[in-house]
Amino acid sequence: MRRADWLMPSRAVRLPSSTAASRCTRHARSGRRLWPCPSWRRSDARSTRPPCSERLPRRRRAAGRPRPSVSSMRSRDSSRSRRSPRLRGIRRRVSSTPAAWSALPHAWRICSGAAGRERAMPREVRAVVFDLDDTLYPYRRFRLSGLAAVAAHLADRTGLSERLLFTTLAHASRGATAGGELQECLERHGLPSAWLPELIDHLRYHRPHLRLPRTTARVLRELRASGWRLGVLTNGPRTIQRAKVEALGLAPFVDVVGYASAIGTGRGKPDPDCFAWMARQLSVPAARTVVVGDSEVCDIEGARAAGMLPVRCRVWERHPGHTAARADLQRFSDLPALAAALVEEASKRHAA
Repeated sequence: MRRADWLMPSRAVRLPSSTAASRCTRHARSGRRLWPCPSWRRSDARSTRPPCSERLPRRRRAAGRPRPSVSSMRSRDSSRSRRSPRLRGIRRRVSSTPAAWSALPHAWRICSGAAGRERAMPREVRAVVFDLDDTLYPYRRFRLSGLAAVAAHLADRTGLSERLLFTTLAHASRGATAGGELQECLERHGLPSAWLPELIDHLRYHRPHLRLPRTTARVLRELRASGWRLGVLTNGPRTIQRAKVEALGLAPFVDVVGYASAIGTGRGKPDPDCFAWMARQLSVPAARTVVVGDSEVCDIEGARAAGMLPVRCRVWERHPGHTAARADLQRFSDLPALAAALVEEASKRHAA
């Protein structure tokens, strides 16, 4: 925090560091009156009260005079702050320093005498909705995790080498969704083809071993720190996708996780109702919501139909080709600046 001189009703108090600001806030929350202190010393860090030489003299109350109530003191201080041009200048100075305002919210309420009338710093709401597979992490990691689980299962059942089975599955070149790797592995090692449905279920519903990429985690933290509301909207069976979300540890990073197959009619993406549901859950207008996904049909077309701002994620490129998105995301670290520019452009366009 920058150095700032805070004018009190009595004198000026200099807060040279964030430590002083936090100490001042602590005493303000406890209800004590702030004292003028020319310098904050390290030796005073353990003391909850100022030295005797720096305490303000107490005003003696006349005998028999009732003690004023809290409400009367607040109304008196509020009227005094409205009359005093000096305190009005203090309020203007405080409102022009957002960093200091966030550091001393309660201290300012006591110093100015305007309890409960602090000025909030309005911030326009914005949101980013992510796809899951090949957007927040590479989908190939989930496939390899499933193939490793299948190899371990076959090794326990047949006595073959787990490493040999995994190598066969990983280097198979057939389609992933039809269980081509599994069929080729069974044929190569002379195993019955009747095991295929069981292995497909084992591949899909295994407990995945996944980790969120460092760049993805850093960008999500940066977006949350900037006030963005974050959500995840994913297709696929809810049980499988929930296992991925739990394995990646996305709960601390996002506000809402939506499983498209369980929203509305259950048709999933690109149904615009899924995206509209996410906007309602995040309490953000669709025009200020950025959708990041890798699929041109499911993510980009669905977001455009819902009136959102689509961004094509090409970090883990699996679907090359032309895109109708507002922008292409080649590096995940570019997302904060790109999303902010898109929302600002949309706001100017709607204002015009």
